Amino acid sequence: MVLLSEISDPKNDFNLNIPRYVNTQDSDDEDIHNIEAHLLGGIPEKDVHDLAKYWNAFPTLQQTLFKHNSRSGFYDLLVEPVILKKTIVEHPDFAAYSLKVDEVIASWREKHVPYLKQIDSGVKPKETMWYLSEDLLQKFSAIPLLDKYDIYQTLLNYWKTIMQDDVYQIADEGWKAIVAKDEKKKTWTCDLLPKYLVIDKFFQPEQEHIAKLESDREAIKQQLIELEEEHGGEEGLLADAKNDKDKVTKVGVQKRMKEITGDADYADELEILEKYLELSEAEATMGKQIKESETLLDKKLLEKYKTLTPEEIKELVVDDKWMTTIEKEIKTEVGRITQRLSQRIKELSERYECTLSDISGKVTGYETKVREHLAKMGFDFSF
Repeated sequence: MVLLSEISDPKNDFNLNIPRYVNTQDSDDEDIHNIEAHLLGGIPEKDVHDLAKYWNAFPTLQQTLFKHNSRSGFYDLLVEPVILKKTIVEHPDFAAYSLKVDEVIASWREKHVPYLKQIDSGVKPKETMWYLSEDLLQKFSAIPLLDKYDIYQTLLNYWKTIMQDDVYQIADEGWKAIVAKDEKKKTWTCDLLPKYLVIDKFFQPEQEHIAKLESDREAIKQQLIELEEEHGGEEGLLADAKNDKDKVTKVGVQKRMKEITGDADYADELEILEKYLELSEAEATMGKQIKESETLLDKKLLEKYKTLTPEEIKELVVDDKWMTTIEKEIKTEVGRITQRLSQRIKELSERYECTLSDISGKVTGYETKVREHLAKMGFDFSF
């Protein structure tokens, strides 16, 4: 925070250039290495205690992750670095913390969903944003580890990219799912109410059917790839079905089949060609079915848009679009907490993992091996 008196001071003259007031250089304390830990191992007590803000938020987590070293002033890590983040996420303290964050989000949502659903044409978007953001700042002020301004920034980013345009459209047109058609490309879109929201709400069976077709098609494609990898070499059974770009093609397969059909000497090659052609035709048929299903769904979807009531539009936009996205972004910030903590502990563990004696032993071992190899090459070390 910068005082208005500082900004209005003649030396600044209301200049809002950030570097005048904030040091943009990295101001973090220097990460000092511990010589004794490098020599004898263990994680310094100071480094563990520097993570106090995490131990305050997760009271028993430190005992799960660390134990006292045999030397005073040092800790040993109890958990393998590769499962650090998993251990933190699954710890009861973090679960309780996440639940508290969820409760704050739910409280904010409960207060503002009714407000957002009652806005209509003529609403002032900037006032809407102020109302949402001020309450969000207030509610997250008491949550440790989460900077309330980071939470505010998630809302602001979403406001700038999506929500602001939506609210301005509502201010102009009210709650209407206005469809924009591209006659040239024969496509259509709706900015306020994206297609996926309506599909998820009203056309789940159709979407699942298309997803199943796509999954089956990918499985066939994988079989074709495997067949080509196995038999597509220079001496492979699909070698003569390739084009000038060294790619097996359906046309090439059909041409080669005509050339060798009826010749017993090429029975193995014909079998592979037939299998490739069968898979290729199945993949093409599946692609056609997917396109037809998508076209049919798109027609149903467009008809549905015409019958959506304002209440349905409000539910889809406010609940499923705005609030769901904002909640997801806030929970991403919670996820970053575990990432930062696990990364720091992993860094400390790796820093002091190898002691001087470990390194000296490795050097001695390598030196012995080198001398043995040189001796076999005829070098004399007797001098």
